[in-house]
Amino acid sequence: MPDLSDSQPGDQRFRLAVEAAPAAMVMIDREGRIILVNTETETMFGYARKELLGQSVEILLPEAVRKRQTILRDVFFASVKAHAMAPGRDFVARRKDGTQFPVHIGLTPIDGPDGPWVLSSIVDIGERKRSEEQFRLAVEAGCSAMVLVDQEGKIVLLNSHAAALLGYEKEELIGKEVEILLPNPYKQSHPEHREGLLPRALGLVASGKGLYARRKDGSRFPAEVVLNPMETGKGTWVLLCIVDLTFQSRKLESLGVLAGGIAHDFNNLLGSILADSELAIEALAARGSPMEEMHNIRTVAIRAAEIVRELMIYAGHEETHREPIDLSWLAGEMLELLKVSIPKHIALKTDLSSSLPAVLGNAPQLRQLVMNLIINASEAIEQTGSIYLATSHVAGGRGLAPRNPTKLTEGDYVRLEVSDTGRGMSEEEQARVFAPFFTTKFGGRGLGLAVVQGIVRAHGGGLDLISCRGHGTTVRIFLPCAREHVERDSVPGVFPVDPELAWGPRTVLLVEDEDALRLPLSKFLRKSGFVVFEAADGSAAIKALRAQPAALDLVLLDMSIPGSSSLEVLREVSRLRPEIKVVLTSAYSREMVAFPSDAPPVSAFIRKPFQLSELLKVIRRVLAGHNARTAG
Repeated sequence: MPDLSDSQPGDQRFRLAVEAAPAAMVMIDREGRIILVNTETETMFGYARKELLGQSVEILLPEAVRKRQTILRDVFFASVKAHAMAPGRDFVARRKDGTQFPVHIGLTPIDGPDGPWVLSSIVDIGERKRSEEQFRLAVEAGCSAMVLVDQEGKIVLLNSHAAALLGYEKEELIGKEVEILLPNPYKQSHPEHREGLLPRALGLVASGKGLYARRKDGSRFPAEVVLNPMETGKGTWVLLCIVDLTFQSRKLESLGVLAGGIAHDFNNLLGSILADSELAIEALAARGSPMEEMHNIRTVAIRAAEIVRELMIYAGHEETHREPIDLSWLAGEMLELLKVSIPKHIALKTDLSSSLPAVLGNAPQLRQLVMNLIINASEAIEQTGSIYLATSHVAGGRGLAPRNPTKLTEGDYVRLEVSDTGRGMSEEEQARVFAPFFTTKFGGRGLGLAVVQGIVRAHGGGLDLISCRGHGTTVRIFLPCAREHVERDSVPGVFPVDPELAWGPRTVLLVEDEDALRLPLSKFLRKSGFVVFEAADGSAAIKALRAQPAALDLVLLDMSIPGSSSLEVLREVSRLRPEIKVVLTSAYSREMVAFPSDAPPVSAFIRKPFQLSELLKVIRRVLAGHNARTAG
């Protein structure tokens, strides 16, 4: 073995430079034997210097690597033949204790006395590898499509979102030019941007011609590309975040349709209210009875509330409070309202089973489902025709609703069927009919059947639709039967009142910021025998509470009020007189009204808009000491 203790292959300055290097330095002769190491090598690999000198360089490699790659010597001397510094390589190294770790090895040819030698610098890249893995995991976990591109414009990494969006397997894109994904004409007319990825990509985005991306199948879609330059040991790389703008553009278009449909419906409803209110005023002036007009106004207001409920269901602001429900009874309850809404030239036929098992459901949502199906059917009938509404008890599973996206499990179901003799739908229309905002009717909202589908899914049921152009449409809803039975006096929306309930004058603090609602509510409560104090905001409510807490029996509290919050009012009630009953009101469902866990309890909740008779029942139950049920 050559002796480097004196002058081979250089002088003392060479050996001092090797010793002072921050990396592990290993000199190898032409036979692949180690002839020089520094202290950093001993530290990194756990060997004493004398244990390494004269050994084959393979002592620093795991057994598996030795078998897989001839020996490191072959790699080293490939560069020696060219007599030039070889590009660095990543390897797996092995310490004396057997542990393995990733390293980066740089190779430099040296003129030895008996031929070419190689000086290798070895750097532990374990931390870098860990950082790279963390980065890879972060990219994979990203909520948008992410593509990492090197300074040559080649893809080195992408996440699953990007692969799915672009229609590729990840392996198909690694190493490909990024332009395969961004075929913007700007790069073709400006070849100077081909010299580097970052300016080229910036040129693509700054072109002002509308950037788009291309999928594997050749289809293109509008895209927003956010560029994030990253300095690496191999130059400037760029992380591209690609956002498909197709949905956003369609959503904006759909929102326009939605706004137009809602405006159309509400203009009609407001027009009806204005006309009936004017007729009522004239009737009163002539000492006549405005009863018919008042009933019409009430019906229209209920319809307006249902439209708002549709939007809130679709927007996800409805939580599901479940209870046993007789679907025949619920559908029958809706008929009186629906008969007013259906044109006179349409006949409504029913076959509602009187021995129907209960379903476990949310009453307002199921009412909405029935109403949407009937209204949708009536709008499909252009001239004369009929609508058939039926309920029945069926048993089965997969075969009940073969077109349902998810298969029904075997069991007992309640079937709600709505058929019409309208225009029917084509195959293309049927494929889109449950999509949000899709409508076949001029000026329609396009929410009806989308809401129906959402309600059915939320109740664990299934849906089947049969239609043919010119031969009408049938929609069948299947809801699983509940184990519980319906007690007739606990039917949703019905609050039994004890007619013998004896009670004297009671005092209510009404907290409501909307004058248009607070004033008629106050008038109604006074007519019902209550003493009423009014507060238009939370601060006024607290002031009234502190002024005469002993006089109050109940607080009717709106959830959203200016000034002091409803929670502050509730806490002040609890502090002054915890026995005062509190009935909370809100336009949102009870589940959506969130108070902190340490908030004082409320006695009951009633959903806006509510009928005055419904409010009175809730108040009477609360004051009678019962646990009032949530209304609405």
